[in-house]
Amino acid sequence: MSRPFALNVLMWFCAIYAIGAVLGIGAAILDLGRFIGGYSIGGMRVTREHWLVIAGPLVAAIAILMGATAFALKRHRAWARITFMAIWPLILVYGIGCAVLGAVPWTLGLRAVIDATLVGAIASWLLFKYKPSRQYFADLQRCMIV
Repeated sequence: MSRPFALNVLMWFCAIYAIGAVLGIGAAILDLGRFIGGYSIGGMRVTREHWLVIAGPLVAAIAILMGATAFALKRHRAWARITFMAIWPLILVYGIGCAVLGAVPWTLGLRAVIDATLVGAIASWLLFKYKPSRQYFADLQRCMIV
């Protein structure tokens, strides 16, 4: 069964993001940012500790979901849509939660809401409305490869 080109691109994007996120978190743990340019959250300069406490868990969670999505797409699993779509509510809730708790400014919380909404809408269209993707996942359901 062949995946649509758009899903192949998504699969590779997810795999590269997951690997890059793991390397990025490792670099932050080893404090390599002091040599490369520092640490930032949403373009705002922060300390290494602040980045690890605030951004690190979100980046790690997204990396896990991206890796799971890449794996599911590679193995022709229908649950790839769910794992990828779980990223956007996570970003939205995390951004609002951090803003409410005062960990980040409200502008970053609002940015998380806007980014998660826009990218989530595009992802939703790609995975649930785009005809080749719809056909691909319908074929997966028919073949019982879930």
